Amino acid sequence: MNFISTLGAASALGLVGTLAAAETNSTLTNTQMTSATALIGLGAQDDASADSGMYLLLGVGANMAQDTDVDDVFVTGGSVTSTSISYNVGLDLNVGLGIPIMDQLSVEVMTGLAYNTIDTVSGNFDVLGITGSFTAADGELIQVPIMANLRYDFDLGDSMTLGLFGGAGVQYSDLNISSLTATTAFGSGTDDFGSGDDFNFRYQFGLNLAWDISNNSALGIYVRYSGTTGADFGDDFSTGGLGNGSIGASFSLEF
Repeated sequence: MNFISTLGAASALGLVGTLAAAETNSTLTNTQMTSATALIGLGAQDDASADSGMYLLLGVGANMAQDTDVDDVFVTGGSVTSTSISYNVGLDLNVGLGIPIMDQLSVEVMTGLAYNTIDTVSGNFDVLGITGSFTAADGELIQVPIMANLRYDFDLGDSMTLGLFGGAGVQYSDLNISSLTATTAFGSGTDDFGSGDDFNFRYQFGLNLAWDISNNSALGIYVRYSGTTGADFGDDFSTGGLGNGSIGASFSLEF
């Protein structure tokens, strides 16, 4: 009986030890699984925070301002007709922030600067019965837009993207016309034509073809057209809408 009792006690102790070891292993396994799940979750959060999809967009290029028709020129004792301003090719600078709203579709908020010098001012005038024409002028046109664009990107391959965009906003315009040369039958003279500034509604659309140079940056080429409503440059004169064609290089950085 002592042998049987001893054997039974040993068996019971062995069973208890086996159950305890199994419970310990189960606890360790659950702890390891919980730790692994937590690490995976943290890794996913890190990836999400490291790639928000927002991007900075920079551009520099050439701006071709379209000829501008001048209206309502104030001249004491006379009138000015058929007046038009042409511009030299100028500078186009722009910077924007892109915010994704769904796959391949984003909203861009942008501003910039377009600067063009005046090539010529042409027109005719009649002052106190003396007629003549404008033959030349100096001056500059400065345009500063604040725009909101809607942009859609098309994947053209592993490293190439075509973005189409269009938007609307407001533009500040400053036009200065100086050293205007007027010619009559009695000779010619030079005088300031006038200057002024105005805020106008602006619209634009264009495209940007880009190539990836790293996992979060790209270089590209952009083409854009923009136009405004008519501008009132104070008491001196007003103009029709200001139109621009721009082409240049772009750089984007995703963060």
